[in-house]
Amino acid sequence: QKDKSRKRQEAEERNRKYRERRPLETKLKNIEKRLEKVMAEKAKLDQVLVDRNMYEESEKAWLLETVTTRKKLETEENNLLAEMERLTIEMERV
Repeated sequence: QKDKSRKRQEAEERNRKYRERRPLETKLKNIEKRLEKVMAEKAKLDQVLVDRNMYEESEKAWLLETVTTRKKLETEENNLLAEMERLTIEMERV
């Protein structure tokens, strides 16, 4: 009887942890997907910025737009990484 009760409690605890972790895991997967896209976009812009022609006067507007977009992506990347870290810590506590 005690053994059954203990096993039931263990099962309930596993189920509780699963219910708590599941939404965190889903959020983490979504963040990872977005992070991959952000990093790929940023890498493309880095390739564009390597081109010397980007720094000619006639390309100034395009250069400013590219640098601004890259900076936004970098900020988003940092925010996503911070959120991933927070979620990972939260999952470890569950």
